[in-house]
Amino acid sequence: YQRRVRGPSTSHEGLTFCYSFESTMNLVAKTSGVNELELSVIKATDSKELAPKRKHVRKLIVNSGRTNGAIPFFRALLKRPLDKDEVVCFKSFLVTHHLLQEGHPRCLSDSHYQSSLFTTLANTMRGFITPKGYGPLAAEYASFLLEKIGFHNKHPDVEGDLALDKYQKVAASKPFDHNYALQLATHLLDLQDAILKMQASVFAAKEKSELKFACLIPLVLESFAAYRLSTWLLKKVVDGLDSVDVFSFLTEKFYSQFISLRSFYFEASNVRYVSSVIAVPTLPQDPPKFTYTPPKKQLNNQSNKNNNANFNNAPRGFEVSSDMGQGFGWGQGQGQQPGGAFDPFGSNPNDPFNSAFQNQNQNQRPMFDQFGNPIQYDQFGNPIPVGGQQGSQYGDQYIDPHKRSQFGVGGAGDMFDPTQDPDYQYKLQQQQLQQNQFGQGQGGQGGQSGQGGQGQGGQGGQGGLGSQGGQGVGGLGAAGSQTGLGAGQQALTPQVQSVQPQTSPQKIQISKATTGDASSSDMASLQRRLKELEERLNKESQDRLALQKEIAMLRHENASLKFRIQDMTRQRENDLRAARVRALNEQLDHLEKISSNLEDPNNLGNEFATPDDLSTAAEAVLSNFEKVEQSAGKTQEELLTSAALLISSLGTLMANAKGAARNSNSASLKQELYDNLRNTNAATESLFQILKSSPQNKAMVADALSIGRVNVPNVQKIALKIKEDENKKIEDIEQGLSPS
Repeated sequence: YQRRVRGPSTSHEGLTFCYSFESTMNLVAKTSGVNELELSVIKATDSKELAPKRKHVRKLIVNSGRTNGAIPFFRALLKRPLDKDEVVCFKSFLVTHHLLQEGHPRCLSDSHYQSSLFTTLANTMRGFITPKGYGPLAAEYASFLLEKIGFHNKHPDVEGDLALDKYQKVAASKPFDHNYALQLATHLLDLQDAILKMQASVFAAKEKSELKFACLIPLVLESFAAYRLSTWLLKKVVDGLDSVDVFSFLTEKFYSQFISLRSFYFEASNVRYVSSVIAVPTLPQDPPKFTYTPPKKQLNNQSNKNNNANFNNAPRGFEVSSDMGQGFGWGQGQGQQPGGAFDPFGSNPNDPFNSAFQNQNQNQRPMFDQFGNPIQYDQFGNPIPVGGQQGSQYGDQYIDPHKRSQFGVGGAGDMFDPTQDPDYQYKLQQQQLQQNQFGQGQGGQGGQSGQGGQGQGGQGGQGGLGSQGGQGVGGLGAAGSQTGLGAGQQALTPQVQSVQPQTSPQKIQISKATTGDASSSDMASLQRRLKELEERLNKESQDRLALQKEIAMLRHENASLKFRIQDMTRQRENDLRAARVRALNEQLDHLEKISSNLEDPNNLGNEFATPDDLSTAAEAVLSNFEKVEQSAGKTQEELLTSAALLISSLGTLMANAKGAARNSNSASLKQELYDNLRNTNAATESLFQILKSSPQNKAMVADALSIGRVNVPNVQKIALKIKEDENKKIEDIEQGLSPS
């Protein structure tokens, strides 16, 4: 039953015997009641020093999706002689590793309940010292699996294969937490240490076999996924760190692992079994840079704004309590017009002494009062009526509550006297001088303290005579204190008699000399002529007004059309720019996928590519670079077409390069090839960013293309070297097969 060579079937007593091992195992499974899952476990974990077949492992992975976990798998695995056969134990750990990477997500949580099993087997295998050397290797593998299971138990949002794109989708669905990302990066680097320790044990083993090298395949995939995810996390975390100490610890650990990873991938790429199954990654010469920028000390702008607001809104002087007197009222009646609130500090916008009021309201001043008398204004903006009735009620005028303390401070008996203010005295003198020129009188001051005094104006003066009257000024002070009442003072300037307009005798003489003694007929003809001229003038004026209106309408229509054309042109440019940016972003997404495929170990590229295919693809990329440069200053359609052709040729170049590099045994050539391809992708990305913002700038486009024009010819040179190596291999093979 254990013959591996298929032979003829024989029949004996109704039973069919087959010399095939697999057919025999299927027959045993059917007769003994073993299900398909247990049979796959038996086949994948046999005692032969060969790598488990992919089809058996694949069946177990698919079955985990059917059963929604790994519980049936572990039940079948426990029936295997794990603690008695080191090869079976090692292969069981290898199959479990594949299942955790590619199986159902619940396999990670189900394996957490088997942690005691892995711990027990690790302790058992450490004492399994045999010439095969699988015991210590199985113990190290168990330790790595425990580290991986613990990592996923702490971070259930990370998939078993540590895929970066999957985690980015999960991270995009919630706010980015820097503390959690920092913790995840730390645990991920610890897992990377366990991977590197496991691979070092494999290469340090004395006896090499296909089974031992088979575990390098999931280790390479896991280590590269951990490298990409940790790089992304560190770049995200560096922007939100508060201290450089933790970040320095992580970067030092990352850089030390980077050197070990480069050595690991170099050794794994030289293992033919590994390189035939996956494309071993080739890391760049220099590790990625993480620039830490200390957070800037931001001033508390809100507190400064509040302080400024409190300063501006703070009352000047002392705070006025509720038991103090009312505010100081000031008003001056002029021709029954209400008096404005007087503010000696000039901050009231309605104050006539305020220059801002004079400048803003100069065109809004009334020219006549309600009695038809003309109103004149002095240099302070106060109206000066000429005759007519004047006077108004003075009293408690509104004033800014923050400035009441300037007038309402003090206890009983205190009073603010505006006549003692030097600024007020100067303004009052200027006003009196101006009024005296027109023969106007100024009333005294009076009012009641603490209540806002009220005064009533008297009768207006006649012609240029001074008027009798008074003004009320409400002050602050003790209850019952009175301010004096002043009688109107007589105008100091001489009285000016009103003069009626008269016709000048000179004008009469000039008129007579001009007209002369004309006859009545001539007078009538002149009047008719005058009437005709007036009518014609009116008509011309109307026509002129109509023409002016038409010109204004035409100008308005012209301006409207110009604005509309400009708006349409601007909108068209925006639409073209948006279409260009959208199309270039799509090409950038394709370029990102191409770069990802270049680094993906599972992507083998074009397996049938030759060095000649690689040179042809490089020549196509150079030709498309020229087309992009030529279309930079032309139409957008030509630009987008050349950009799409460039991305397509780059995809072909990357696939051919990856396939051709697998046929070369020179690690230095592979490293040089991958470095040039990465630089070409970076130059293309910067080129597309320039085309998005300023496609007409040919100088910037040429600078971006210069990098690609340097690296692509290097790829052609490397292709020639790979071809020379292949020819040398063929010659060696031919010499080995020759009769000599």
